[in-house]
Amino acid sequence: MRFWIVGKNGMLSNAFQRYFTKKGVSFFATSREEVDITSRKSLEKIFEKEAFDYVINASGYTQVDQAQKEPSLAILLNSVGVKNLSILCKKHHKKLIHFSTDYVFDGEKDEGYVESDKTAPISVYGMSKRDGELQIAKYADDFLILRVSWLFDEEGKNFVRTMLKLLQEKDTIKVVSDQIGSPTYTLDVIESVMELLGQVGIYHIANRGMVSWFCFAKEIALFCNENQLESKADVVPIETKDYKADAKRPLFSYLDTTKATAVIGKEHRDWKIALRDCLEKICK
Repeated sequence: MRFWIVGKNGMLSNAFQRYFTKKGVSFFATSREEVDITSRKSLEKIFEKEAFDYVINASGYTQVDQAQKEPSLAILLNSVGVKNLSILCKKHHKKLIHFSTDYVFDGEKDEGYVESDKTAPISVYGMSKRDGELQIAKYADDFLILRVSWLFDEEGKNFVRTMLKLLQEKDTIKVVSDQIGSPTYTLDVIESVMELLGQVGIYHIANRGMVSWFCFAKEIALFCNENQLESKADVVPIETKDYKADAKRPLFSYLDTTKATAVIGKEHRDWKIALRDCLEKICK
């Protein structure tokens, strides 16, 4: 069993590489400079040259606000490139593992989103990710689409590491309090992927429990205070309407993970437990 990780420099990709190295799983990873998924010709060379069983697409355009200013690039990377991967995975009989987002939903629901709920993205980023899902469903045979939300990790650029930095540098941090979702630790995503390898279709992966960005930030501050880490900032709540952003975010994007839990045989960890696990690793 060998994996090809597409997009080796991203946060989730790096987490996969650390995990596979620790577990002794065979893999190789490529950057956008090494393999351009928007070029069918570039992709074909890898499929013909390398031996592998699974393609993990950890690449893509992830800058939510910037996507509003350059929609063509977001669509090229998140939809056109995904179409190319789907076509070649089917041609060469490889399984495609692709990551999507809670931003494919509009946030109008008042209970957890399930896999069969209608998608209705309200941003260019969300639209490009939704279109990527549609390309896979149309062109691939053997695939996993894993919708994840609010990813964090002990490395890379993410909310947890940003908050730790701001808590040390700022006197006041304003954090949105009316967007509700599911924080998700990359480690738990990866372990879920390994349990779902034999499945086909769309699955939601998230740590258990829902929270606002504000309460998420307060939990990080609480950990700092409990562990005598420098934290001088006061975390204060603001509403989405007062947070100046180019792209709209869904106000409620909690992902219901019942479908994945039924296959895996156990529930995902509570987000607070996963967060503290991650923070302890950062402290070490």
